[in-house]
Amino acid sequence: MVNWEHLNVKPDYMVRRQTWIGWDIIPRRLNCFELMYAVKGECDVWWGDEYVLVKGGDMVVFRPGELHRLSVTREPCIDIYCVHFHIPEGMDLPLPRVAQISHGHRIESVFKEMLDVYQGRDALYQWRQNMLTEQLIWEVCMEVYQKNAPMEERRVRKVLDYIHKDPYGHYTLDELAEKSGVKKTAFLQAFRSVTGTTPKQYIIDLRLENARELLLTTSMPISEIAEHCGFTDAFYFSRCFRNRFSKGPREYRKARYE
Repeated sequence: MVNWEHLNVKPDYMVRRQTWIGWDIIPRRLNCFELMYAVKGECDVWWGDEYVLVKGGDMVVFRPGELHRLSVTREPCIDIYCVHFHIPEGMDLPLPRVAQISHGHRIESVFKEMLDVYQGRDALYQWRQNMLTEQLIWEVCMEVYQKNAPMEERRVRKVLDYIHKDPYGHYTLDELAEKSGVKKTAFLQAFRSVTGTTPKQYIIDLRLENARELLLTTSMPISEIAEHCGFTDAFYFSRCFRNRFSKGPREYRKARYE
């Protein structure tokens, strides 16, 4: 079984290429993975006899040992980021050879930071480079996963994004169900299937996590933390907090110093 908790990625080459007509990479086989992100433009890519026209917004995966070739024969010429990296032998990435990326600004920002770190090469660059490569792989895998996820999961994810934008908002079940685009009963079933809990409990847990952070990092009075995190009743807040973390807010804060 693949252990995705410890990917242990090791990048060894990073580049930004702005190509021209006639630019070409002759047929080759790499001994590592390569992720190539097309910022804009287009180019021809072959895997043996399989041909794909890669365009701006595409992420291309070259796997170890695969024979492939790239060629630019027309404008607009492709502008790309590339990173070569190793992962433990026997592992693969759950990605197709070419995937269209919807949130390209996020992918591009990770690549840009990776390139800055790679070119800067300070004392800790390798550590940061490894972390950024794992982040890149995560971003791409999540993009592909969410596009291929069942419809009910995509609807719930849409609601979760809505909640996370304002975790202290006062939401009704009718409002959240309407946001998902399905009837209330179907929404509740889908929500529990994806998150393992109800919308009400999910929101409470999210607020409690934020309250815990404030308890540990600020000197705000507990009553103010409760109000800030959307609890109008401080006693109800304390009861929920104890149920969640096995200690009341005051005990939890005190334990930080023991």
